[in-house]
Amino acid sequence: MQSQEYAVARWSIGLRARRLRDSDVERAYAHGDILRTHVLRPTWHFVSPSDIRWLIELTAPRIRAQMTGRHRQLELDGRLIARSSAVICKVLEDGEHLTRAEIQKLLEGSGIDLKNERLGHVMMLLELDTLVCSGVPKGRQHTYALLAERAQDAASMERDAALAELARRYFRSHGPATDRELARWATLTLADVRRAIEMLGDEIESLDADGHRMYTIGAAPRRSPTSPRCMLLQIYDEYVGGYGETRSIVDPHARTHTSPAVRLPFMHVAIFDGVVIGHWRPSRTKGGGVVDLQLAAGLSREVRREVDAAIAAYEAFVRS
Repeated sequence: MQSQEYAVARWSIGLRARRLRDSDVERAYAHGDILRTHVLRPTWHFVSPSDIRWLIELTAPRIRAQMTGRHRQLELDGRLIARSSAVICKVLEDGEHLTRAEIQKLLEGSGIDLKNERLGHVMMLLELDTLVCSGVPKGRQHTYALLAERAQDAASMERDAALAELARRYFRSHGPATDRELARWATLTLADVRRAIEMLGDEIESLDADGHRMYTIGAAPRRSPTSPRCMLLQIYDEYVGGYGETRSIVDPHARTHTSPAVRLPFMHVAIFDGVVIGHWRPSRTKGGGVVDLQLAAGLSREVRREVDAAIAAYEAFVRS
């Protein structure tokens, strides 16, 4: 699950597990039941400890290749990366969990200058080498820990088996979706995705819709009468970013409602029946509401009632 912004990314978990509260997610993250690392595209994602190794080993080669041009610009050569890696892995031994600033200071003590973006890219490479992942947060600061210590049961998987398993999970959770959407989402070649679909055989179903061949696994869940019609989604939520060519929730011309233009920092979206009706951000006003919200004009009372319910759900999550 994509998690660029750690604070609001926790809400993506809360949306899908209604009994969980923000404190539950933070506790699970600190305990290591949920990890956060660069995998897929390359982007921050939440991932379970049991899946972290095989997922990264499957996707890392293409991600690493996509980063080589930027590494040349940053003058990150193999020798510097190897020296930095040795120091970082050494200082993280025996259960140490360090922030990026702490790691930078220790590198400077070893005569290695990795300021700003350079250190971020080196840490990402160490993640893609399955050497480090997220540690226990220090206040609001992200930390790094050795993956071997944080995810002791993380296993590798034979490549074809990993391809099939990733396709299985994507089409089960995101389907119906296209092969190109999975390829983009997972940083895989289209040939790899089509091979995975072939390996799934009768397990996967295909259908044609809107000029696209789409795939899914399992029957589409029936909508419960109590399912929310309005949701507050963080902009990197899988519902927003997990597709590509077959979803148009942010296209104001594709539906009846008019979607207001995105105005940062109101970057997160409010949707009603799959249509963007506004933008929001967590409130920064003490003693006020939990969100600041900008809605499209002319919304009906019914829609506004659903918006109020969505705000209440978010408030219950963050204020528990």
